[in-house]
Amino acid sequence: MFSVKPKDTITTGTQITNQASVVFDTNAPILTPTWLNTMDVTAPGSAVQALSSPQTSTPFTVSWAGTDTGSGISSYQIWVSDNAGPFTKWIDQTAAPSALYFGQTGHTYGFYSIATDKVGNVQPGKSVADTSTTVSPTAITPCEINQAAPSLADVQLIINQALGLATAANDVNGDGVVNVVDIQIEVNATLGLGCVAN
Repeated sequence: MFSVKPKDTITTGTQITNQASVVFDTNAPILTPTWLNTMDVTAPGSAVQALSSPQTSTPFTVSWAGTDTGSGISSYQIWVSDNAGPFTKWIDQTAAPSALYFGQTGHTYGFYSIATDKVGNVQPGKSVADTSTTVSPTAITPCEINQAAPSLADVQLIINQALGLATAANDVNGDGVVNVVDIQIEVNATLGLGCVAN
């Protein structure tokens, strides 16, 4: 066994090959197949794509993309700032190109992405948003059934849909089913806590 540390001057795309010669006693040498390593020392780049503003409904779609010279992008981290506050990690290590963000009306959100490539090179950190948007105070949320303020009647409707007693027409969180999570979100909205789950 042996290990090799590349020189600091190695660049992305440099190919390093290795082959061994194995000798048993007095027999002829046996050559192993050639092993090839292609170096990747370049960090990827990425950005959250531009968002229109204001957003007139919530949740809204946030999308991102990136490029990498070498091994290719493995995953993204997505960070968000609420009303110019500190950035917090929203999504960690995803290969998906987009996600739904449940914003609150009247709030401004900034987003940026950090990409990691397939050999572990990480995009340098950021201190400013790639893009930002404001959720309109008049935005209609999925909690506002029939574009009306959430009410106890809406909570009962969601419960009936979750129990299969009514057509499952109000998938509040967009996960494809109406269930206890949707009930919780509608209850919170009715109590004035926002269109969010605890």
